[in-house]
Amino acid sequence: MSVRVTSHGKKRMQERVNVYNNYKMTIRNVMNKGKTVDYYKGAFYYYLTRRKKGYIRVYNNRIYVFGSRYNKKRLITVFPVPEKYLPLDKYEINADIKRMVKVINEKVGMKVSITLKNDKVILGTSCPYEGLSQMAIRIKTLDDKYLTIRGTKLKDFNILN
Repeated sequence: MSVRVTSHGKKRMQERVNVYNNYKMTIRNVMNKGKTVDYYKGAFYYYLTRRKKGYIRVYNNRIYVFGSRYNKKRLITVFPVPEKYLPLDKYEINADIKRMVKVINEKVGMKVSITLKNDKVILGTSCPYEGLSQMAIRIKTLDDKYLTIRGTKLKDFNILN
């Protein structure tokens, strides 16, 4: 993936990441290993989502902001994660939730029973949804309504026959 770096982005990478010439390799690592907003929960998730403009990746305790969500080709800026959110692992979605989301999204067209953290049970059919976050599921309920549910809201699920 070819990513341009704006002059402001270069200045911020030099100032805040100590990268002076190998921008492309750093950006490649950010895009491949960095986490999107949807991998976080709680106060840090809300901190990141308040920043509506741009496509955000978090990598090595820094927040990288790229062009728009549909144009991931320009690094706009980079800044450190505020101290009050460190360590980040307390805001990361845990492995069980990631597993549940992955399994449900792989079972497109299957009838499922989803239990939310508030103990509400949703019955429906899992369905694909283009542009859906990696940490969310899409369900068509029995009354033909479509729901998008963030992984952080899940408690359990069952695949029904």
